[in-house]
Amino acid sequence: MYWAYHFTLYNNWNGEATGWITNNNLNGFAEDLELDMNRFSKCMSENKWMKLINASKVDAITMGVTGTPSFFLIGSENEIVKIHGAQSYDVFKELIDLHLKK
Repeated sequence: MYWAYHFTLYNNWNGEATGWITNNNLNGFAEDLELDMNRFSKCMSENKWMKLINASKVDAITMGVTGTPSFFLIGSENEIVKIHGAQSYDVFKELIDLHLKK
């Protein structure tokens, strides 16, 4: 049910800093999907993945990520090109082709 819950979250997203991701909303989404609420509540209360989530947040801050999606093109000499936001194929192709010529 991971993907069903994932899609539900993103289909109900109300924007950055809107307060939409409350415990009531998260539980409501789980109930709508008929998840096992005992298992869901246990998973949420254990914070099993919090260390990994916080490490990812630190990585994002370090790399200057300000939103999603964000992409990084890392060249052969470890130079980094940041690509912010949803971009077209042409943007990626142009950047990749440019760096392949170096």
